[in-house]
Amino acid sequence: MFLSTASILILLSTCVGAKWTKWGQHEYKIYRGGLTQEDAEAKCNEQGGSLASIHSKAENDFLVRLSHGHGYLWIGLRRPDFKYKTEWIWTDGTPTNYFRWDYNQPDNWRNSEKCTWLSSTKKKE
Repeated sequence: MFLSTASILILLSTCVGAKWTKWGQHEYKIYRGGLTQEDAEAKCNEQGGSLASIHSKAENDFLVRLSHGHGYLWIGLRRPDFKYKTEWIWTDGTPTNYFRWDYNQPDNWRNSEKCTWLSSTKKKE
């Protein structure tokens, strides 16, 4: 599936106050608006954070609950060079130690799949 814009799910390592939701050692916030994943990552960086990275089923389930009703949200999983089917990496530099792909994903749609998103009703794709 092709998705060019989505809302943003930001991950912060430090507490920043109201409107942020704490889970574990991180804080999360959802921003609405149609942005590309690259623009979403830049907005996160302006806030001192990054797009969310997911490292466990519990964290994935938490983020699905948090994002309920928001549709699709960018997360920080991407492939630097999709043409050569390179490995997926988290934009925050953390290890890619957990994946929960939707059925038949990733499928490298149109040989251009390099970004991932989280759906409030599905697993990440």
